Amino acid sequence: MTKKFFCNLFYNSLSKLKFDKKAQKILYENYASILRAVAFRYSKNMHEAKDILHEGFLKIFKNIKKYSGKGSFEGWMKRIIINLAIDHYKKERKHKHSNLDEISEIKIQKEEVFSKEKVRKKLKKNASEKEIKNAIQEAKFSSEEIMEVVNGLSKGHRLVFNLYVMEHYKHREIAEMLKISISTSKTQFMRARRLIMNELKRKLNN
Repeated sequence: MTKKFFCNLFYNSLSKLKFDKKAQKILYENYASILRAVAFRYSKNMHEAKDILHEGFLKIFKNIKKYSGKGSFEGWMKRIIINLAIDHYKKERKHKHSNLDEISEIKIQKEEVFSKEKVRKKLKKNASEKEIKNAIQEAKFSSEEIMEVVNGLSKGHRLVFNLYVMEHYKHREIAEMLKISISTSKTQFMRARRLIMNELKRKLNN
């Protein structure tokens, strides 16, 4: 069976998927790898990603009738996975009594300056930031190498970066989803971008 099977399924017997184990299995086999990748992008490890994926499919089966048929079904499922990942992050943050808004923007800016200076020492003394960026672009890192760097970010930075870059959400939307300020979302994104650039520079120098 292919994904086309589900296009017919939705319009002919959508409500049956909630109880049809065979249809559920086919759905899982067709989309598990795609949704697992999405879950892992927003998780701290593969174990958490698998938990989110499992919980996500249960929610997909339970709420299948809510899919209106408008827009991408794959996109609808991805949104469920992303929302669950965000819920996991919020619970984890609440458990640790931490909040992104408590991070001082001044502290982050100081860290960025320190990080920038530290990395530049490895390059020629007169290298400009533009030259550094060009060098990284010319190195043509693979998508796997870049995602490895992104996955190395702290969960908060990675969450904001992925929502902004991969899912194309605006900072206002990200702020609403994560219950943070718009300025915090922007700061976290800039910080994540800086950390990624620095790590790619480090790889370039090795």
